[in-house]
Parts: sequence; C-alpha cells; structure tokens
Amino acid sequence: MEPTKLKQPAELPPTTKLGDYLGLPSVERGAVYRRVLARMAGEDADEPEATRIGRYEFIRRLGAGGMGVVYLVRDPDLDRKIALKMLHPRLRHADDADERRMRREARAMARLDHDNVVRVHELGTHEGRLYLAMEYVEGTTLSGWLTGPQRHWSEIVRVFCRAGAGLVAAHEAGLAHCDFKPDNVLLSDEGAVKVSDFGLVRVLGDTDEFQAARGMESTDALPSITQSTTQSTIAGTPAYMAPEQLAGSRGDTRSDQFGFCVALYTALLGQPPFEGSTVAELTRSMAAGLRAPQARRAEVPAEVLAALERGLEQRADDRWPSMSALIAQLEQELARPRRCRCPLRTMVTVLGLGVTARAA
Repeated sequence: MEPTKLKQPAELPPTTKLGDYLGLPSVERGAVYRRVLARMAGEDADEPEATRIGRYEFIRRLGAGGMGVVYLVRDPDLDRKIALKMLHPRLRHADDADERRMRREARAMARLDHDNVVRVHELGTHEGRLYLAMEYVEGTTLSGWLTGPQRHWSEIVRVFCRAGAGLVAAHEAGLAHCDFKPDNVLLSDEGAVKVSDFGLVRVLGDTDEFQAARGMESTDALPSITQSTTQSTIAGTPAYMAPEQLAGSRGDTRSDQFGFCVALYTALLGQPPFEGSTVAELTRSMAAGLRAPQARRAEVPAEVLAALERGLEQRADDRWPSMSALIAQLEQELARPRRCRCPLRTMVTVLGLGVTARAA
C-alpha cells in the first residue's frame, strides 16, 4: 500500500510561521483561515488524506451523510469512475453497529440487478475504514432535477414511476429501503433514474434488533437524520417517514410507499402533505390528516392526487396493497387521454371554423 500523502492548507508548507502567513495576499490568507476554522470545527475531518483509497485513485468528494462520506474515484484496472462510500472517520472507534449497517447495505444492494437501482461493485477496507464501491451516476439527484425549470405533471410522475420501479425490485427481493426521498434518487445525464443509498435497508423477515444512527430529540428540526425518544430510537428522514416509523416501528414496503407518495405529492403541489418543523409537530399533523393545498396546480389530474392520498393513509393496511399496484395506477393515469385545457387554441379553432363557414 502506498504511503499516505498529507494535504496541506492552501500552498503553505507545514513549517510556515505566523509572519509568513500574515504576509500572504488577503485572498490566500482568507482561504487558509477558513481551512483552519473548518478543521477546528471538525468539518474537514472527512476529507481523504491519501491520493489512493485501496486500489482506487481519489478524484474528489461527492457528498457526506451522517454515517459515511462519498468520493468519486477511478478504478485503474477497469479505467472507470466509481462512487466510493466510506465509513465516516469519526465512527472509526465507535461500536461496530455502523460497520454492520454498511455491510448490510452492501449485501442488500448486491441482491439487486435492476436498471433503476444503483449497482454495487465491492466491499472493502482501507486503513481500518470500511468502504462500499458502487456504480457512479454522473448527473444530479431527483431533488436537484425538481429545482430546475417547472415541469409538466406527467414528466414528474413519469420520472417518479421509474424510481418506483427500483423500489418494486427491492421489495420483490425481500428488501425495504426505509429512507426513500428525492435526495436518494439519482438522474444521469443520459436520462437514467436510479434509487441509491440503502443505508437503512431492512431485510424483510429479519428479526434482528433495529439499530438506528445518532439520536435526535422530537423537538429537533426535520432535516436531521434520526430521532430519539425515551421509548424507542428510529432512523430515517422524518419528513418522508410513515407514521409507524415515527412511532418507532421498523419500516416495511408500505412505509416505502408512504415516503414515495410524500415526495411525489410535494413535487406536484409544491408543498408537503403534512406540515411541521419538528418531529412532534409532524406527528400531530399526520394524525390530523392531509393539509389543504395552498394552490393546486390545475393540470394535475384529480385521479393522480387520489392515488397519492391512498398511499398517504395513516394506517398501513389502508394504503395500496403493494408498491407495484401504486405504480400501475400512476402509469394508467399517464396513459389516459385527457381533454385539452387550452382556451387560446380552442378560440383559434372556433374562429377558423367561422371563417371557413362564411367563405362557403
């Protein structure tokens, strides 16, 4: 294994004196200062310190979550880019629950060979840290795609159906994703749609104790990844979690269906189906039922919204019998002929007919 090559802040050598630092131009001085502050705050601790991770050549960091950091690397043997998820450095000396979770993710993804699921290549270790080498999807996330130009409802539903097909494949393989959200769906520049991040995957029928990640109180804001209560510990992204998950139960395929419907409802109407800035507020909102849309997009068919409302039922047994049944319903609505709601086009047609009649 090649020796580790440490990265230095900006262009400063490790023996730089304070006087040399103060003599730098203000732009460079600011860059070094921000770098030092980041390291003091621990925000830079997940940057790789080596030019290689195992046999992979480091290119750049792609992102980070509560459990791991994802890097873009190159496989020199096959000359291809790989997304490499590595256990976070701060978890290196923690108990092995996080390592077990990553191994479970790798094994779950290895079960799947589907066009709408990110493929796994290898599970390995580098300097005591576990890593997962996966298919690299060059493009954006579903979240990023949705923040672009306003799209027709049918285009949004069509993309979600392809992501839903990935969930169906997981369910048929005996897996529940348990953390479906737009950030965990990747869209390639060529148009591929792939579900990723099976870090909270549940193997259906597995009775092992559910291990959650770091704790979060019920008063904490929703973007946090986990919630802790005095009764139980749950893991996931609260804004997309089903009521049974927020109550501490393990997620299943019907919970995936709920999260999928939350994401699609929000994408179509521009607001989530339930309101609340904390887990406790969100739980109360769910108990009260769906919130009224502030401004319903007229072109979104009522049948599509009705399908989502069924998937958002509080009782899991009241939702669609399966994810595949929900996707089939949505695809049926995509294929249904719809009346043109274009007043200008209708007016032009009527005027044209009038001119033709007078000419006759």
